[in-house]
Parts: sequence; structure tokens; C-alpha cells
Amino acid sequence: MQATGWDPVRGRWVMAPTGYPYPHRQPPRPTYREPHRIQAGGIWLGILVTLFWFLTFAMVAWSARSYAWATIIAAVLALAAAMALNRFGDRGAAVGVAVTSALGLGVAGLIVEIRYLGDDWLLW
Repeated sequence: MQATGWDPVRGRWVMAPTGYPYPHRQPPRPTYREPHRIQAGGIWLGILVTLFWFLTFAMVAWSARSYAWATIIAAVLALAAAMALNRFGDRGAAVGVAVTSALGLGVAGLIVEIRYLGDDWLLW
């Protein structure tokens, strides 16, 4: 491969190949797109389903201690569902499930902390 210049073998001026058919313009930049984009509908569906999930577990609870344990169990199961959705299903729904379960677990954590300040540890 010869660079740009005079080619004595061919007897003419040779331009180096650019690899792009239009040398006076720059080649377009590559566009990288997500193969499975996250949609807002999937996120909202994950939020709604997880809210129903946590409300169902909260309705089973009869005390603050049972609510804390039920919420912890619901959050662990929601984490497993979010990981499965992330790997095999809709990643938008996985985001909705993960965010909502984190908020639900945070509420249960606040209840445990408030009761702990009153000298009552709920988790044992």
C-alpha cells in the first residue's frame, strides 16, 4: 500500500485510499443504540405491582414487629424478582420494582429506628 504521491510504476499520481467513498466529507459518527430500551410504561407497571405487593404484605402484619419482618421478606423477594426481570424480562419493570422495594424497605427501617429510640428493638 503506497501513500499519496507519484507512482513511478504506474506513471501517474496516486491518492491514498481513505476507506470512505466521499473523501471531501467526514464519515458519519457511529450510532450506538440500546437493544432493549427502558420504557416509561414498564417502570410504572413495576412500581404499581410492587406497591400492591408491599400492601399485601402489610395487610398480613398484626404488629410493628410483624410488619418489619413482612416488609423485609417482601423486599428480599422483590429483589429476586427485579434480578430475574433484569436478566430475562423487561428492564424497565425491574427498575420500577427495585426503586419501589427500596422505598418500602426504607419505610420499614424508619419504623424500626423510631421504635428503637423508644428502647424497643423490633427485629428480635
